[in-house]
Amino acid sequence: MNHDLTIPANLIAERMGLSYPKDRWPDLAQGIAKAAVTLDCDSEAFLAKIVSGVLDREAIEALASHLTVPETHFFRSPDTFAALQTHILPELIAAQKDNSRRLRLWSAGCATGPEPYSLAILVTRLLPERADWDIDIIATDINPAAFAAARKAEYTQWAFRGTPDWVMNGYFTKTRDGRYRLSPAIQEMVTFRYLNLVQDEYPTDCDLILCRNVIMYFSRETAVQVSKRIQRSLKQDGYLLVTASETSRDIQGDLSSLTLQGEIVYKKSPPEEKPADNRSDNARETEAQGRSKKKIPRVGARAKTDRIHAAQLRPKRTATKPGPSHRGELRIERRAYSREPAPPTSSPDPEKAKARADEARLLADRGDLHDALAHCEAALECDKMNPSLYYLKASILQELSLPEAAEHALQSTLFLDDGFALARVMLGAIARSQDRAGEAAKHFREALTLLQQLPADSVLEETNGLTVGEMVETVESLIESERVS
Repeated sequence: MNHDLTIPANLIAERMGLSYPKDRWPDLAQGIAKAAVTLDCDSEAFLAKIVSGVLDREAIEALASHLTVPETHFFRSPDTFAALQTHILPELIAAQKDNSRRLRLWSAGCATGPEPYSLAILVTRLLPERADWDIDIIATDINPAAFAAARKAEYTQWAFRGTPDWVMNGYFTKTRDGRYRLSPAIQEMVTFRYLNLVQDEYPTDCDLILCRNVIMYFSRETAVQVSKRIQRSLKQDGYLLVTASETSRDIQGDLSSLTLQGEIVYKKSPPEEKPADNRSDNARETEAQGRSKKKIPRVGARAKTDRIHAAQLRPKRTATKPGPSHRGELRIERRAYSREPAPPTSSPDPEKAKARADEARLLADRGDLHDALAHCEAALECDKMNPSLYYLKASILQELSLPEAAEHALQSTLFLDDGFALARVMLGAIARSQDRAGEAAKHFREALTLLQQLPADSVLEETNGLTVGEMVETVESLIESERVS
């Protein structure tokens, strides 16, 4: 199928939300051809139908079966489910314990079911007296083929990769053909529904919404529209969870953000009432000028000149693991960086990690920060113990204006290599931008101590050409600015 797919791509974006720019037209053409087979229709005739503007429910379902990715597994993203188990669900349960005893949880884009079933398992563990509660777990997707598998609730070993043993042992029974069937008690907790996020009505009054690895496939405009509707579906003090690659101000909207277990989560908090400012215009202007003096350029910039740009401090495309740490020569307090990165669940693949990381840097250089973050996460899946990859992640998160998440990634960097000077520079910059002057000065001094042990004319591997001497000058000027501010 070799056609101009502008009209089909636009129509699919409008009716299904899926974004297919020109460089992905081969994937779109393949999906259309497969959907035509599903409908027992000639591919050219099906394409002509789409071009004519006819995209009914039957066509959408057929396309969804071949254009969406149903890949998932139980308790996918351990940090997310740790946040759910230790913070979010206990808080929601406590809020309803002496009230309605009702929880309404929505998994949007549920694929073959592991996500909503994982939620059901967690709720069961947290609520031994579940019979006294009204638990409503709604699972929706646009792909009808995924529903068939979800309702059957039988899975292969692959659906449990990285999943704790207690999940399989406690809630599944092995079938004769070697598959694993979910407990009927857990199945009954989940209601599956077809739902097109672009066109259909959403569930309402939700305490928790998981919409992970869904919005990333939408155009920016559609993502914003869907996010606004999702926010309206949340109850007051309800939570929205997306993936790290989907976090942005556009998605956040009016929700507040917080970091739990290293994950950024959104909460529908009541708007803060600001006290009336009865000061004179001169007093307000003086305070604003004082605040502006505290601001610094992004991490890569110098305090005295503009010669060093933020992009220079982003790890360059050829970067590999940083050089040897100086932890043997210099002892630096690490108590603030005690969160150990998750151990690898499979053998490291440095070559694949490097390829993913290089792609992330290319995307970041182009300004495609969300895609860059997604590729960086993929790189970390291949090599979880590489400190430079956590530094790359922090750099992208900082560009996305997500300082708390960036700090978490930097803590992982320093846990793996406490001699990683640039991580301390970035931590200092973040602390300074948040008026944590003492903490900022401490990070800058520690970074300076590390940098001064290196040859001044050597190029820092994790930058786009900065020498150690240039970075020393930058850090010294930042330390001096802290003294006079």
